Amino acid sequence: MTDITKIVAKIWTADVAEAQTKDNYVYLGIAGREFVLDSTGSDFRRAQTQEFVFGEDSNVEEAEWNDPRTPQLTTADLDRYPAYIRYTGGDGWCLERAVITVNPGADEHVFDNEDLAGTADNQRIWLRSDYGQTLHLRRTGGTPDEGSGGVSGAGPRIVWGNVDKDGNVQSGSGNFLAEKVSNGRYKITFQRPFRNLPSATSNLTDDGWNLRDNSHIAVQENDHIIITTGDQAGGLNSRPFSFQVIGN
Repeated sequence: MTDITKIVAKIWTADVAEAQTKDNYVYLGIAGREFVLDSTGSDFRRAQTQEFVFGEDSNVEEAEWNDPRTPQLTTADLDRYPAYIRYTGGDGWCLERAVITVNPGADEHVFDNEDLAGTADNQRIWLRSDYGQTLHLRRTGGTPDEGSGGVSGAGPRIVWGNVDKDGNVQSGSGNFLAEKVSNGRYKITFQRPFRNLPSATSNLTDDGWNLRDNSHIAVQENDHIIITTGDQAGGLNSRPFSFQVIGN
């Protein structure tokens, strides 16, 4: 268990119309309490990236009262309580990303929501009184204190699906796109790339195929896989298949 002496909240406001806040409050919840994200300048403007520092080297308003050392928080608290960003305004704020680093350095702890890792329209979130006002974060870096109930780094992520011979998704985890590239060749693109090269498997599905028909992972990358399906003669041929990818 280590004292928390510094918290850095890096906040990206989206570059879309009306993304900025209307001088309403934004809060960071972590280690069992809330902090107000309020610097000495203009905050949460459209396309603005900011770092709010609490504790050592603080750059926020009311620094004395927004301090993880008063009362003294510890790293054991990080996994006992939820981490989140909360917005109180009715007019809305479009958040592109939020990454929180506790005790920056060799033994830092990082919290993020990786569903926002990207620039697509569905990788940002509007927070508003009638949309929902809170975005929860999870640990993506650092080692939890023993007995705190936390999981080291990001846990494994699974992408899975069932795809018919024409490339249409029949069911799945929803975080991928399927495309039939050519006869017997399919591309599965992950909504969010894996940090490390994942493990992938595939199998043919449905009755009626020869036992020598086959499915292979032909290409395996952090952001996509290529699956090939073939017939008993050894040539490419379109077949329905299932797949599963696991990694972090």
